[in-house]
Amino acid sequence: MRIEEAKRLFMQENANLSALRRDGLYDEFLRLQITDDTLKRWEKELMSMYQKVLTGTSSSANVKLQTIYRIDEMGCSNGENVRFILDYYLSCREIDTFSQILLCEVLSRPKYKELLLNNGIDLQEHIDRLIETVREGHFTIDASYKDDPYLDDADFTQDNLLARAVRMKNKFNYQGKGIRQSFLKRIFKKN
Repeated sequence: MRIEEAKRLFMQENANLSALRRDGLYDEFLRLQITDDTLKRWEKELMSMYQKVLTGTSSSANVKLQTIYRIDEMGCSNGENVRFILDYYLSCREIDTFSQILLCEVLSRPKYKELLLNNGIDLQEHIDRLIETVREGHFTIDASYKDDPYLDDADFTQDNLLARAVRMKNKFNYQGKGIRQSFLKRIFKKN
């Protein structure tokens, strides 16, 4: 394996070295003795690519959400990836309801909750608005989801979207209690 191939694999596997282990390429990758600085530079290149997809106007909602999932998979070793997804969420104003539900599902994961609280973002309020929008029947679904062959059997009915949003709300409420309490403890401890 040469360094160019190692970089291609690193990018292809979304900076996930465990995937190289799974494919039996990890030992070869290690033999190249790639420095941590090089790996960080490659990860920044990957994030730059993702940023272009998210901020570009030619990408469909489906492609943008797939990009969010890939960023989420990269983890959050220094919080940059988490911050990147949060910034994308804050910049989205005119996205379809289904994309908003998917994005909120990502942001409702425990690793994002503290960052949301620290930035004064009430995701619960947004989830409640989504539930109301779907309940009233005013929801939208980007055509790119319906055109995706992998989503042929997806259920885009009002009942399913409502159930999905309510499930997310319940899960978020359950997980949020401990994080909110620990956040408040830290605030009161500092003062």
